Amino acid sequence: MAQGILRGFSVWVESENDIQLLRSHVVGFGSLSITRFATSEFNSQNSIKQHLQLSLYEAYYAAFDLDVHPLLKILYDSPDKSKNPSLHTPEVCWNKFREMDKFFPQKYVAYHSYRIAGWAPHSGLKFGCDFVLYDQISLMKTESKHAHAPFCVRFEFISESTEISILSNDLQAFIAQLRVAHSVVKRYIICQIIYPSESALNSSQEARDSVKLKEIMLKRWIPSQNVEQYPGQIERIQKKKQNNPKTKSR
Repeated sequence: MAQGILRGFSVWVESENDIQLLRSHVVGFGSLSITRFATSEFNSQNSIKQHLQLSLYEAYYAAFDLDVHPLLKILYDSPDKSKNPSLHTPEVCWNKFREMDKFFPQKYVAYHSYRIAGWAPHSGLKFGCDFVLYDQISLMKTESKHAHAPFCVRFEFISESTEISILSNDLQAFIAQLRVAHSVVKRYIICQIIYPSESALNSSQEARDSVKLKEIMLKRWIPSQNVEQYPGQIERIQKKKQNNPKTKSR
C-alpha cells in the first residue's frame, strides 16, 4: 500500500514505487499532476526529486473508495517519520478533510461521479477552472503525459435551502474563463452542485446519495463565425451598407 503525507491542503506521495503503484491501478491518476522540488539542502549532488501531490478528494478516493482494495494510507506530517499518526478510517479522514475544506463533500461527489463515468479529473488551476477532464480510454491507449483534456469544469455550489447561484455575482470572471477555455480548444461546463443541509454530508455514501449534480455546457458565441445561422443576415448587412451615404462616399 502506498503512503501519503498530509501537508497543507494536499497529500504528498514521495516514494517512486508508491507513485507507480497508484498510476498502475487508477487510469490517469497523477500522470498529469507531478510536481518537482529541489533537494539540494539534503543532497550534495543537487539532484531533483519527484513527488505526487494529490488533492484531498483524490487522496480520499485512493484510500477508501476504489473498487479494488485501498491503495493509499494517509499519514499526518511529523518530524519523526516512524511515529506518523494515520487517518486510518473513512470517518476520521472524512471529518478531517471537511474541517480543512468546507466544500470537500461537494467536490468529492463531483470527482467521484466523473471518475465512474470514465473521466480522469485533474486540477484546472492553470485554466482558471476547477477540473479539466481527460478521457480514461484515450489515456490507456496513448499512455501519454501530454493528452488533451476536452472539457473545463467550473463548480457552482448551490444550497437547497437558499438556491443562490454564485455565478450571478461573478459574471465578469465567468466570461473571462469562457474565453480561456475557447482559446485552448476546450468546452466549458458549469457543474451545479446542489447540496442539502450540512448534517446530510457526514460520510462519502451520504454525500453521494444526497448531493445532486446538474451540468450546463456553454459555448462562446462569436458573431462573425455564426452569421450563417441567421438566413438573410449577410444580405441585410450589405444592403444597409449600400444605403448608408457615409459608406458610399468612402
